[in-house]
Amino acid sequence: MTKSTADTGFAFTICTAADAGTLATKKIERRPMGEIVQTDYAKSAYRWYLKPQWEPTLEAMVSRLNVMAAEPASMVVMGEPLPHVDLSVPQVRRWARPNPADNSLAGVPRAWIAIDVDDATVPPPLGQGNNLVAAAIFVRDQLLPEAFSGVRMIATATSSTGRKGDTLARLRLWVLLDRPHPVEVLKQWAKGARASDYPVDPAVMQAGQPIYTARPIFVGMADPVPACMRAVVLPGERERVALDIAEFEVSYAASMSRVKTATMAAGSDWRSLLAATVGVNGFCIPLEQGLGAAARAGADMTEAVGFALTLVQERADPDRKAQYTEQWMRAAFRSFQRRDQEGAARIAAAKARIFTQTTTTKANAVQRQKGLGK
Repeated sequence: MTKSTADTGFAFTICTAADAGTLATKKIERRPMGEIVQTDYAKSAYRWYLKPQWEPTLEAMVSRLNVMAAEPASMVVMGEPLPHVDLSVPQVRRWARPNPADNSLAGVPRAWIAIDVDDATVPPPLGQGNNLVAAAIFVRDQLLPEAFSGVRMIATATSSTGRKGDTLARLRLWVLLDRPHPVEVLKQWAKGARASDYPVDPAVMQAGQPIYTARPIFVGMADPVPACMRAVVLPGERERVALDIAEFEVSYAASMSRVKTATMAAGSDWRSLLAATVGVNGFCIPLEQGLGAAARAGADMTEAVGFALTLVQERADPDRKAQYTEQWMRAAFRSFQRRDQEGAARIAAAKARIFTQTTTTKANAVQRQKGLGK
């Protein structure tokens, strides 16, 4: 792929699971008594075949996404394989280690973004799976920053499209930009947009973060999204968004500063932190910080989420209430728990290595002393 092609259109990497039976999609099953059981993406997926890909236009990309909708072992990431990576053999999907030699993917400038829209409030019946196009147009023109209004882009169904009721939209928008930006800059913009309560998920804007493209495997039930609507190009007047990277810098920094001040004042009292910041300094950052403080304090998740949910119900407008649901809060709480557990495990492993090295060094010193004494 040349620099000129990577700087225009959709440049990305297809990741295909190397181990047979490993899926990069969800399984959704209706049991005989009517219960819906969802199996999440395979946590065991460890090795991937990496294939750089480039699609020059919206039409070419929508064709690619329609094909990938039926490929349950594949997904895409924004990053690019590093030069030392052998693409003929499976690779571990790594991108954040300090030494590039330990990574398989690198974050490079991209001229596109994928916007994950979760539980955006839309007029009924736009939440239904067969109304993906109308829901996506409403989100684009009414719920995203003004620069997105009227722009041609791709809408794709996600695993929850059509399964959240008539008034909640879940979908993904694939947007061409007027120029490439480093992935880390795009993520910072997305964090600012999310902090300003736009339905933008910063998580996918990383070199190796999965962007799932396959439809779920439905068992005992039909896919609520018609095959002809899995990936579509939305009509519009312009082809690209002139993204204002600095649009949210000031408000994001101010919100972070206010929440930091409140965090210092609250200390370990996560209830006081949530009460002082949720709805006062926006919702996303205060909720994340407050729930993170609760998780670190060892609080009961049901109690912490219930407290935060009450504040949202009291202080938020309908859109925010739909966005910051109990499910969202529980996922955020668990993510902080996992982060703390992983950090503790890394510290324990490091201490064990130091202890082993120290013990070995002492043992060697003793042996040397014995040798000198002979």
